Amino acid sequence: MRRSLSFGILTLILAGSAMAMEPIPGEERFAGLLPPQSSAGAQLGVGQIQEDYYLKLVLKSELNLGKVGVGFQIPLNLRAWDRDPQATNDYYGLIRYEDWDQPADYIKVIRYVRLGHKRDDFYLRVGELAADLGHGTIMGRYINNLDINKFRVGSQFDINTKYGGIETVIGDFGTVYDRQSPDSRLFGARAYFKPYALIDADSLLNIFAIGASVVSDLNAPTVVTATIEDDNLEVTDTTAATIYGFDFEAEVLHSPILDIVPYTDLNFIQQAGWGWHLGTLITAKMPIGFALTIPLRLEYRRFAGNYLPMYFSTFYEIERYQYLQGTPDVVTGLLPTKAHEIRNRSTDAGLNGYYADLAFDFANIFQVGAFYEDYDSSSAAYNPAANRNLQVFVSVPALDIFQLKAFYARTGITDLNDLFKKDSRSMAVAEGRYQLISYVYLVGRFTRRWVLDPEATPAAYVSTDSWDFGVESSFNF
Repeated sequence: MRRSLSFGILTLILAGSAMAMEPIPGEERFAGLLPPQSSAGAQLGVGQIQEDYYLKLVLKSELNLGKVGVGFQIPLNLRAWDRDPQATNDYYGLIRYEDWDQPADYIKVIRYVRLGHKRDDFYLRVGELAADLGHGTIMGRYINNLDINKFRVGSQFDINTKYGGIETVIGDFGTVYDRQSPDSRLFGARAYFKPYALIDADSLLNIFAIGASVVSDLNAPTVVTATIEDDNLEVTDTTAATIYGFDFEAEVLHSPILDIVPYTDLNFIQQAGWGWHLGTLITAKMPIGFALTIPLRLEYRRFAGNYLPMYFSTFYEIERYQYLQGTPDVVTGLLPTKAHEIRNRSTDAGLNGYYADLAFDFANIFQVGAFYEDYDSSSAAYNPAANRNLQVFVSVPALDIFQLKAFYARTGITDLNDLFKKDSRSMAVAEGRYQLISYVYLVGRFTRRWVLDPEATPAAYVSTDSWDFGVESSFNF
Protein backbone atom coordinates (compact mmCIF):
# COMPACT_ATOMS: atom_id res chain seq x y z
CA MET A 1 0.00 0.00 0.00
CA ARG A 2 1.32 3.43 -0.90
CA ARG A 3 2.30 5.94 1.72
CA SER A 4 0.68 9.37 1.33
CA LEU A 5 2.08 12.66 2.63
CA SER A 6 -0.26 15.61 2.47
CA PHE A 7 0.94 18.81 0.87
CA GLY A 8 -2.20 20.46 2.22
CA ILE A 9 -0.17 22.60 4.57
CA LEU A 10 -1.05 26.13 5.48
CA THR A 11 1.02 28.14 7.89
CA LEU A 12 -0.94 31.38 7.85
CA ILE A 13 -4.64 30.69 8.60
CA LEU A 14 -6.82 31.82 11.46
CA ALA A 15 -6.70 29.37 14.37
CA GLY A 16 -10.23 30.25 15.43
CA SER A 17 -11.65 28.92 12.18
CA ALA A 18 -10.00 25.52 12.45
CA MET A 19 -13.22 23.70 13.31
CA ALA A 20 -15.38 25.72 10.93
CA MET A 21 -13.79 23.64 8.18
CA GLU A 22 -11.47 20.64 8.12
CA PRO A 23 -8.23 21.82 9.80
CA ILE A 24 -5.04 22.27 7.83
CA PRO A 25 -1.84 21.73 9.88
CA GLY A 26 -0.21 25.00 10.78
CA GLU A 27 -3.25 27.16 11.38
CA GLU A 28 -1.54 28.80 14.36
CA ARG A 29 -0.34 31.88 12.44
CA PHE A 30 -3.02 34.08 14.04
CA ALA A 31 -3.04 32.31 17.40
CA GLY A 32 -2.92 34.85 20.21
CA LEU A 33 -4.07 37.69 17.96
CA LEU A 34 -7.74 36.67 17.91
CA PRO A 35 -9.75 34.74 20.50
CA PRO A 36 -10.05 31.01 19.61
CA GLN A 37 -13.47 29.37 19.45
CA SER A 38 -14.81 26.10 20.77
CA SER A 39 -16.77 23.86 18.45
CA ALA A 40 -18.09 20.34 17.89
CA GLY A 41 -19.41 18.42 14.95
CA ALA A 42 -19.46 15.36 12.73
CA GLN A 43 -18.72 14.80 9.04
CA LEU A 44 -19.94 12.07 6.71
CA GLY A 45 -18.73 11.82 3.14
CA VAL A 46 -16.90 9.95 0.43
CA GLY A 47 -13.33 10.44 -0.68
CA GLN A 48 -10.19 8.98 -2.15
CA ILE A 49 -7.08 7.88 -0.25
CA GLN A 50 -4.31 6.70 -2.55
CA GLU A 51 -5.96 4.47 -5.19
CA ASP A 52 -9.06 3.44 -3.17
CA TYR A 53 -12.39 5.08 -2.32
CA TYR A 54 -13.78 5.38 1.19
CA LEU A 55 -16.85 6.27 3.17
CA LYS A 56 -15.49 8.74 5.72
CA LEU A 57 -16.96 9.41 9.16
CA VAL A 58 -15.28 11.91 11.47
CA LEU A 59 -16.42 13.00 14.92
CA LYS A 60 -14.55 16.05 16.17
CA SER A 61 -14.49 18.68 18.86
CA GLU A 62 -12.30 21.62 19.76
CA LEU A 63 -12.36 23.13 23.24
CA ASN A 64 -10.68 26.50 23.83
CA LEU A 65 -11.20 27.68 27.38
CA GLY A 66 -8.85 30.62 27.76
CA LYS A 67 -5.40 29.24 28.48
CA VAL A 68 -6.50 25.64 27.93
CA GLY A 69 -7.20 24.02 24.56
CA VAL A 70 -7.95 20.41 23.58
CA GLY A 71 -8.70 18.96 20.15
CA PHE A 72 -10.53 15.63 19.79
CA GLN A 73 -11.21 13.51 16.73
CA ILE A 74 -12.39 10.00 15.84
CA PRO A 75 -11.72 9.46 12.12
CA LEU A 76 -13.09 6.31 10.49
CA ASN A 77 -12.30 5.47 6.87
CA LEU A 78 -14.48 2.62 5.63
CA ARG A 79 -13.12 1.06 2.43
CA ALA A 80 -15.93 1.20 -0.17
CA TRP A 81 -14.06 0.37 -3.40
CA ASP A 82 -10.67 -1.32 -3.57
CA ARG A 83 -9.48 -0.40 -7.07
CA ASP A 84 -6.37 -2.57 -6.79
CA PRO A 85 -7.47 -5.62 -4.78
CA GLN A 86 -4.75 -7.19 -2.69
CA ALA A 87 -4.39 -8.80 0.71
CA THR A 88 -5.28 -6.33 3.43
CA ASN A 89 -5.73 -6.47 7.18
CA ASP A 90 -8.71 -4.12 7.33
CA TYR A 91 -10.49 -4.37 10.66
CA TYR A 92 -13.78 -6.26 10.27
CA GLY A 93 -12.97 -6.25 6.54
CA LEU A 94 -14.02 -2.60 6.43
CA ILE A 95 -12.06 -0.10 8.60
CA ARG A 96 -8.83 1.05 6.93
CA TYR A 97 -5.94 -0.85 8.57
CA GLU A 98 -3.28 1.85 8.12
CA ASP A 99 -5.28 4.27 10.28
CA TRP A 100 -5.07 2.06 13.39
CA ASP A 101 -2.05 -0.26 12.98
CA GLN A 102 0.27 1.43 15.50
CA PRO A 103 -0.17 2.32 19.20
CA ALA A 104 0.26 6.03 18.44
CA ASP A 105 -2.75 5.89 16.10
CA TYR A 106 -5.02 5.47 19.11
CA ILE A 107 -3.51 8.54 20.73
CA LYS A 108 -4.60 10.67 17.74
CA VAL A 109 -8.14 10.63 19.19
CA ILE A 110 -6.72 13.54 21.19
CA ARG A 111 -5.13 15.66 18.44
CA TYR A 112 -3.48 18.05 20.88
CA VAL A 113 -3.54 19.47 24.38
CA ARG A 114 -2.52 23.10 24.89
CA LEU A 115 -1.77 25.11 28.03
CA GLY A 116 -1.21 28.81 27.41
CA HIS A 117 -0.25 30.51 24.16
CA LYS A 118 3.06 30.99 22.39
CA ARG A 119 5.01 33.84 24.06
CA ASP A 120 3.04 33.49 27.33
CA ASP A 121 4.99 33.04 30.56
CA PHE A 122 4.24 29.31 30.28
CA TYR A 123 3.30 27.41 27.12
CA LEU A 124 2.85 23.69 26.52
CA ARG A 125 1.44 21.87 23.51
CA VAL A 126 1.46 18.09 23.07
CA GLY A 127 0.32 16.21 19.94
CA GLU A 128 0.11 17.81 16.49
CA LEU A 129 2.63 20.62 16.02
CA ALA A 130 3.14 23.57 13.72
CA ALA A 131 6.31 24.83 15.37
CA ASP A 132 8.62 27.82 15.15
CA LEU A 133 11.76 28.17 17.25
CA GLY A 134 13.02 31.67 17.99
CA HIS A 135 12.74 33.83 14.88
CA GLY A 136 12.11 30.81 12.67
CA THR A 137 15.43 30.99 10.79
CA ILE A 138 16.42 27.41 11.77
CA MET A 139 13.01 25.87 12.43
CA GLY A 140 10.10 27.67 10.79
CA ARG A 141 6.56 26.37 10.28
CA TYR A 142 7.73 22.78 10.94
CA ILE A 143 4.89 20.21 10.81
CA ASN A 144 5.38 16.90 12.63
CA ASN A 145 2.32 15.16 11.13
CA LEU A 146 2.33 14.92 7.33
CA ASP A 147 1.77 11.19 6.90
CA ILE A 148 -1.93 10.24 6.89
CA ASN A 149 -0.95 6.67 7.84
CA LYS A 150 0.90 7.62 11.02
CA PHE A 151 0.27 9.91 14.00
CA ARG A 152 3.30 11.46 15.72
CA VAL A 153 3.06 12.87 19.25
CA GLY A 154 5.36 15.86 19.63
CA SER A 155 5.65 18.72 22.10
CA GLN A 156 6.43 22.39 22.47
CA PHE A 157 7.36 23.67 25.91
CA ASP A 158 8.30 27.31 26.60
CA ILE A 159 9.03 29.38 29.69
CA ASN A 160 9.33 33.16 29.33
CA THR A 161 10.26 35.55 32.13
CA LYS A 162 11.52 39.14 32.34
CA TYR A 163 15.02 37.67 32.92
CA GLY A 164 15.02 35.24 29.99
CA GLY A 165 13.52 31.95 28.98
CA ILE A 166 13.66 28.72 27.00
CA GLU A 167 11.80 27.20 24.04
CA THR A 168 11.85 23.49 23.23
CA VAL A 169 10.49 21.24 20.47
CA ILE A 170 10.34 17.44 20.24
CA GLY A 171 9.08 16.11 16.91
CA ASP A 172 7.92 12.68 18.08
CA PHE A 173 8.16 11.01 21.49
CA GLY A 174 7.91 7.61 19.82
CA THR A 175 11.30 7.96 18.12
CA VAL A 176 12.95 9.07 21.37
CA TYR A 177 12.83 5.44 22.50
CA ASP A 178 12.91 3.71 19.09
CA ARG A 179 16.38 4.23 17.71
CA GLN A 180 15.64 1.87 14.80
CA SER A 181 12.76 3.97 13.49
CA PRO A 182 13.37 5.53 10.05
CA ASP A 183 11.31 8.57 11.12
CA SER A 184 12.99 11.73 12.32
CA ARG A 185 14.41 11.88 15.84
CA LEU A 186 14.09 15.65 16.03
CA PHE A 187 14.94 17.81 19.04
CA GLY A 188 15.28 21.58 19.28
CA ALA A 189 15.88 24.20 21.98
CA ARG A 190 16.51 27.92 22.30
CA ALA A 191 17.62 29.65 25.49
CA TYR A 192 17.79 33.43 25.85
CA PHE A 193 18.47 35.98 28.54
CA LYS A 194 17.88 39.70 28.95
CA PRO A 195 21.11 41.30 30.20
CA TYR A 196 19.54 44.55 31.43
CA ALA A 197 17.37 42.52 33.81
CA LEU A 198 20.49 42.10 35.95
CA ILE A 199 20.32 45.84 36.56
CA ASP A 200 16.56 46.46 36.63
CA ALA A 201 14.18 43.78 35.41
CA ASP A 202 11.24 46.20 35.46
CA SER A 203 12.97 48.95 33.51
CA LEU A 204 11.70 50.13 30.12
CA LEU A 205 15.23 49.45 28.90
CA ASN A 206 14.82 45.71 29.52
CA ILE A 207 14.00 45.17 25.84
CA PHE A 208 17.16 43.37 24.65
CA ALA A 209 17.54 39.61 24.46
CA ILE A 210 20.50 37.40 23.51
CA GLY A 211 19.78 33.80 22.53
CA ALA A 212 21.35 30.53 21.40
CA SER A 213 19.59 27.71 19.53
CA VAL A 214 20.28 24.14 18.46
CA VAL A 215 18.06 21.79 16.44
CA SER A 216 19.01 18.27 15.34
CA ASP A 217 17.52 15.32 13.53
CA LEU A 218 19.64 12.55 15.02
CA ASN A 219 18.95 10.03 12.24
CA ALA A 220 18.72 12.13 9.08
CA PRO A 221 19.05 9.89 5.98
CA THR A 222 22.09 10.49 3.79
CA VAL A 223 21.67 7.50 1.45
CA VAL A 224 18.37 5.94 0.40
CA THR A 225 17.59 3.35 -2.26
CA ALA A 226 14.63 2.71 -4.55
CA THR A 227 13.72 -0.24 -2.30
CA ILE A 228 10.62 0.07 -0.12
CA GLU A 229 11.04 -1.02 3.50
CA ASP A 230 8.30 -0.56 6.12
CA ASP A 231 6.46 1.89 3.84
CA ASN A 232 9.60 4.04 3.48
CA LEU A 233 12.38 4.37 0.97
CA GLU A 234 15.07 2.12 2.44
CA VAL A 235 17.67 4.11 4.38
CA THR A 236 21.20 2.69 4.22
CA ASP A 237 23.10 5.48 5.96
CA THR A 238 22.19 8.24 8.42
CA THR A 239 23.82 11.18 10.17
CA ALA A 240 22.91 13.83 12.71
CA ALA A 241 21.64 16.90 10.83
CA THR A 242 22.43 19.61 13.38
CA ILE A 243 22.06 23.38 13.08
CA TYR A 244 23.01 25.81 15.83
CA GLY A 245 22.86 29.57 15.98
CA PHE A 246 23.01 32.78 17.98
CA ASP A 247 20.56 35.66 17.93
CA PHE A 248 19.93 39.15 19.24
CA GLU A 249 16.64 41.08 19.34
CA ALA A 250 15.19 44.29 20.73
CA GLU A 251 11.50 44.82 21.44
CA VAL A 252 11.66 48.49 20.53
CA LEU A 253 7.88 49.02 20.56
CA HIS A 254 5.04 47.13 22.20
CA SER A 255 1.73 49.00 22.19
CA PRO A 256 -1.98 48.34 21.66
CA ILE A 257 -1.63 49.29 17.98
CA LEU A 258 1.92 48.33 16.96
CA ASP A 259 4.66 45.85 17.88
CA ILE A 260 8.16 46.16 16.36
CA VAL A 261 10.97 43.67 17.06
CA PRO A 262 14.17 43.94 14.98
CA TYR A 263 16.48 40.92 15.21
CA THR A 264 19.58 39.31 13.78
CA ASP A 265 20.51 35.60 13.67
CA LEU A 266 23.78 33.88 12.77
CA ASN A 267 23.40 30.13 12.13
CA PHE A 268 25.73 27.25 11.26
CA ILE A 269 24.92 23.85 9.74
CA GLN A 270 27.25 21.19 11.07
CA GLN A 271 29.56 19.92 8.28
CA ALA A 272 28.11 22.57 5.95
CA GLY A 273 27.78 26.36 5.75
CA TRP A 274 26.64 29.45 7.62
CA GLY A 275 23.83 31.96 7.22
CA TRP A 276 23.13 35.48 8.48
CA HIS A 277 19.58 36.84 8.89
CA LEU A 278 18.68 40.49 9.58
CA GLY A 279 14.98 41.19 9.95
CA THR A 280 12.08 42.88 11.65
CA LEU A 281 8.85 41.46 13.04
CA ILE A 282 5.96 43.92 12.86
CA THR A 283 2.40 43.45 14.05
CA ALA A 284 -0.08 46.23 13.32
CA LYS A 285 -3.35 46.18 15.30
CA MET A 286 -5.70 48.89 14.11
CA PRO A 287 -8.65 49.75 16.40
CA ILE A 288 -10.94 51.28 13.76
CA GLY A 289 -14.26 49.94 14.98
CA PHE A 290 -13.45 46.30 14.18
CA ALA A 291 -10.51 43.92 14.43
CA LEU A 292 -7.85 44.55 11.77
CA THR A 293 -4.57 42.71 12.36
CA ILE A 294 -1.55 42.70 10.03
CA PRO A 295 1.54 40.63 10.97
CA LEU A 296 4.55 41.36 8.74
CA ARG A 297 8.11 40.03 8.57
CA LEU A 298 10.87 41.52 6.40
CA GLU A 299 14.28 39.85 6.32
CA TYR A 300 17.60 40.20 4.48
CA ARG A 301 19.64 37.01 4.19
CA ARG A 302 23.28 36.37 3.38
CA PHE A 303 24.58 32.80 3.43
CA ALA A 304 27.11 30.33 2.05
CA GLY A 305 26.24 28.15 -0.91
CA ASN A 306 25.96 25.11 1.36
CA TYR A 307 23.44 26.65 3.78
CA LEU A 308 19.63 26.52 3.75
CA PRO A 309 17.43 29.03 5.64
CA MET A 310 14.68 27.43 7.71
CA TYR A 311 16.26 24.00 7.28
CA PHE A 312 13.53 22.40 9.42
CA SER A 313 10.63 23.80 7.43
CA THR A 314 7.05 22.79 6.68
CA PHE A 315 8.03 19.92 4.37
CA TYR A 316 11.08 18.67 6.25
CA GLU A 317 9.54 15.23 6.94
CA ILE A 318 9.41 14.70 3.15
CA GLU A 319 12.65 16.46 2.24
CA ARG A 320 14.72 14.38 4.66
CA TYR A 321 14.07 11.44 2.27
CA GLN A 322 13.83 13.31 -1.03
CA TYR A 323 14.88 16.98 -1.33
CA LEU A 324 12.54 18.49 -3.88
CA GLN A 325 15.05 21.01 -5.26
CA GLY A 326 18.01 18.65 -5.40
CA THR A 327 19.68 17.11 -8.45
CA PRO A 328 18.71 13.47 -9.24
CA ASP A 329 21.40 10.81 -8.88
CA VAL A 330 22.71 9.82 -12.34
CA VAL A 331 22.67 6.10 -11.42
CA THR A 332 19.47 5.61 -9.38
CA GLY A 333 17.47 8.59 -10.65
CA LEU A 334 16.48 9.37 -7.06
CA LEU A 335 16.49 12.89 -5.67
CA PRO A 336 19.07 13.31 -2.88
CA THR A 337 18.15 13.51 0.78
CA LYS A 338 18.27 16.97 2.32
CA ALA A 339 21.26 16.08 4.51
CA HIS A 340 23.20 14.75 1.50
CA GLU A 341 22.28 17.72 -0.71
CA ILE A 342 23.43 20.43 1.67
CA ARG A 343 26.73 18.69 2.51
CA ASN A 344 27.62 18.34 -1.17
CA ARG A 345 26.70 21.78 -2.45
CA SER A 346 29.36 24.02 -3.90
CA THR A 347 30.81 26.74 -1.68
CA ASP A 348 32.33 28.73 -4.56
CA ALA A 349 30.01 31.70 -4.05
CA GLY A 350 27.56 32.83 -1.40
CA LEU A 351 23.99 33.94 -1.87
CA ASN A 352 22.10 36.99 -0.71
CA GLY A 353 18.48 37.93 -1.00
CA TYR A 354 15.24 38.69 0.76
CA TYR A 355 12.38 36.99 2.51
CA ALA A 356 9.01 38.54 3.33
CA ASP A 357 5.73 37.28 4.70
CA LEU A 358 2.53 39.22 5.24
CA ALA A 359 -0.81 38.20 6.73
CA PHE A 360 -3.96 40.30 6.72
CA ASP A 361 -7.02 39.68 8.88
CA PHE A 362 -10.14 41.78 8.42
CA ALA A 363 -12.55 41.59 11.35
CA ASN A 364 -12.28 37.79 11.54
CA ILE A 365 -14.23 37.66 8.24
CA PHE A 366 -11.49 37.48 5.62
CA GLN A 367 -7.81 36.51 5.83
CA VAL A 368 -5.18 36.54 3.13
CA GLY A 369 -1.42 36.12 3.28
CA ALA A 370 1.71 35.09 1.44
CA PHE A 371 5.43 34.61 1.72
CA TYR A 372 8.07 34.96 -0.95
CA GLU A 373 11.83 34.41 -1.00
CA ASP A 374 14.35 35.16 -3.73
CA TYR A 375 18.17 34.99 -3.79
CA ASP A 376 21.00 35.83 -6.12
CA SER A 377 24.66 34.83 -6.44
CA SER A 378 27.83 35.98 -8.18
CA SER A 379 28.47 32.41 -9.34
CA ALA A 380 27.97 31.91 -13.07
CA ALA A 381 26.68 28.40 -12.38
CA TYR A 382 23.96 29.61 -10.02
CA ASN A 383 20.35 28.98 -11.06
CA PRO A 384 18.12 31.74 -9.59
CA ALA A 385 15.00 29.58 -9.90
CA ALA A 386 16.46 27.15 -7.37
CA ASN A 387 15.68 29.61 -4.57
CA ARG A 388 12.48 31.37 -5.67
CA ASN A 389 9.58 30.10 -3.57
CA LEU A 390 6.03 31.31 -3.01
CA GLN A 391 3.16 30.38 -0.71
CA VAL A 392 -0.27 32.04 -0.81
CA PHE A 393 -3.43 31.48 1.20
CA VAL A 394 -6.93 32.86 1.47
CA SER A 395 -9.60 32.14 4.08
CA VAL A 396 -13.21 33.30 4.34
CA PRO A 397 -14.41 31.60 7.54
CA ALA A 398 -17.20 33.80 8.85
CA LEU A 399 -19.89 34.00 6.16
CA ASP A 400 -23.16 32.27 7.04
CA ILE A 401 -23.92 30.60 3.70
CA PHE A 402 -20.53 29.89 2.12
CA GLN A 403 -17.07 29.44 3.62
CA LEU A 404 -13.77 28.90 1.83
CA LYS A 405 -10.09 28.42 2.48
CA ALA A 406 -7.34 27.59 0.04
CA PHE A 407 -3.56 27.30 -0.04
CA TYR A 408 -1.05 27.21 -2.88
CA ALA A 409 2.73 26.75 -2.78
CA ARG A 410 5.32 26.61 -5.54
CA THR A 411 9.08 26.06 -5.51
CA GLY A 412 11.74 26.75 -8.17
CA ILE A 413 9.89 29.62 -9.88
CA THR A 414 11.58 30.60 -13.16
CA ASP A 415 9.55 33.69 -14.14
CA LEU A 416 6.11 35.31 -13.80
CA ASN A 417 4.59 32.81 -16.24
CA ASP A 418 5.76 30.01 -13.95
CA LEU A 419 4.02 31.30 -10.79
CA PHE A 420 0.83 29.26 -11.02
CA LYS A 421 1.17 25.82 -12.59
CA LYS A 422 0.09 22.34 -11.61
CA ASP A 423 3.13 20.07 -11.74
CA SER A 424 5.62 18.35 -9.44
CA ARG A 425 6.81 21.70 -8.03
CA SER A 426 3.37 22.89 -6.96
CA MET A 427 1.18 21.89 -4.03
CA ALA A 428 -2.30 23.00 -3.02
CA VAL A 429 -5.37 22.48 -0.89
CA ALA A 430 -8.84 24.00 -1.28
CA GLU A 431 -11.95 23.48 0.80
CA GLY A 432 -15.43 24.96 0.71
CA ARG A 433 -18.61 24.66 2.81
CA TYR A 434 -22.12 25.56 1.76
CA GLN A 435 -24.87 25.82 4.38
CA LEU A 436 -27.88 23.64 3.60
CA ILE A 437 -29.79 24.35 6.82
CA SER A 438 -28.75 25.59 10.25
CA TYR A 439 -25.62 23.71 11.45
CA VAL A 440 -25.61 21.42 8.37
CA TYR A 441 -23.14 22.01 5.52
CA LEU A 442 -22.19 20.52 2.19
CA VAL A 443 -18.36 20.16 2.24
CA GLY A 444 -15.82 19.60 -0.55
CA ARG A 445 -12.03 19.40 -0.35
CA PHE A 446 -9.21 19.02 -2.89
CA THR A 447 -5.62 18.22 -1.91
CA ARG A 448 -2.43 17.74 -3.92
CA ARG A 449 -0.26 15.11 -2.22
CA TRP A 450 3.12 13.46 -2.47
CA VAL A 451 2.81 9.68 -2.49
CA LEU A 452 5.58 7.13 -2.12
CA ASP A 453 4.92 5.07 -5.25
CA PRO A 454 6.67 1.67 -5.24
CA GLU A 455 5.67 1.12 -8.88
CA ALA A 456 7.50 4.21 -10.15
CA THR A 457 10.91 3.78 -11.80
CA PRO A 458 12.73 4.33 -9.56
CA ALA A 459 10.41 4.12 -6.53
CA ALA A 460 9.99 7.68 -5.31
CA TYR A 461 7.57 10.27 -3.98
CA VAL A 462 5.34 11.48 -6.80
CA SER A 463 2.67 14.18 -6.76
CA THR A 464 -0.97 13.18 -7.03
CA ASP A 465 -4.41 14.61 -6.28
CA SER A 466 -7.15 13.48 -3.90
CA TRP A 467 -10.58 14.75 -2.94
CA ASP A 468 -13.34 14.48 -0.34
CA PHE A 469 -17.03 15.29 -0.60
CA GLY A 470 -19.73 15.02 2.04
CA VAL A 471 -22.06 16.52 4.63
CA GLU A 472 -21.00 18.05 7.94
CA SER A 473 -22.84 19.19 11.01
CA SER A 474 -21.00 21.54 13.36
CA PHE A 475 -21.52 24.49 15.67
CA ASN A 476 -19.41 26.91 17.68
CA PHE A 477 -19.90 27.60 21.35
